[in-house]
Amino acid sequence: MWPRAFVCIVSVAAIAATTGADATARSAKGEGPTSIVAAFGSIWIGTGSGAVIRIDARTMRLQRVHRGRGFVHSLARGYGAVWALQDHVVRIHPKRGQATVLSDTGSATTFELAVGAGAVWVADDGRDVVDRIDPRLTERTATIRIPGRAVGLAAGHEHALVVSVPTRGRVTGPAGIRLLRRLDPHANRVSPPLVRLECDPGIAITRDATWTTDPCAGTLVRRDPKTLAATGARRVGRWRAPVAGFGSIWLIGQRSVTRVDPETLRVIARIPAGGSVATVGEGAVWLLECWGCDNTVIHRIDPGANRVVATIRVPSSS
Repeated sequence: MWPRAFVCIVSVAAIAATTGADATARSAKGEGPTSIVAAFGSIWIGTGSGAVIRIDARTMRLQRVHRGRGFVHSLARGYGAVWALQDHVVRIHPKRGQATVLSDTGSATTFELAVGAGAVWVADDGRDVVDRIDPRLTERTATIRIPGRAVGLAAGHEHALVVSVPTRGRVTGPAGIRLLRRLDPHANRVSPPLVRLECDPGIAITRDATWTTDPCAGTLVRRDPKTLAATGARRVGRWRAPVAGFGSIWLIGQRSVTRVDPETLRVIARIPAGGSVATVGEGAVWLLECWGCDNTVIHRIDPGANRVVATIRVPSSS
């Protein structure tokens, strides 16, 4: 039985932006939308200007703009809150609208955040560590040293993974050795490499599998959730990040979205709507068309009809 809603992803766009540039270069990409998550009846959009925009998922109208400090590198949902990674980790309470800054978390080199397996995880490829944050205490409870550069994260209900690069120097992408390791949420340790990849991966974690995409080879691989051994694969084309939900795997491309059956790996539908970042929740698949652009739209995909049913422009955060 495949879950109807996604757990957590590391997108190809997120890792490619992280590994090829420093914080200054990221900020130069624009002040527009950088990340998206669907939760608590709303669509939350992080921006390069530091704002988190909240849009009503039903009416598609602007609800609120949360002002923050610094580029929004990542957004995630879980444990009763929306979590934003800026200069620090920020917890946004969905009902009260209150934003709490975790002052002892984050740095100029933290670019990736994931929520799951009992914690909020933050990858810092400058310090080569993953920080673990207790979502109830809202404070850092462990720092896990990662061999090499920590460039990506993914988390599910029971599992958390980190993507590392075996180097201390500058990381360029997308091609190159990438090692997939498991983060132990009980012992606060990182495993030896379980999978060696040759390109920046996209990752999605469901209850029954871990999914990786290789944008260089253009493949989608289904993996055993415990061992990460491959249990199925197919060619899907390049630069497609996986998002899981509504009993399917959704592959996000620049010109289309491909829906894949998770058991047979057959293509169920191809939807003519391109994007760079996506999320699943609140009854739809939500597609952010242009990463970091000042003029960005969101496409709402109906999973029952396999088509775009609404498109809106992201309102200005100013």
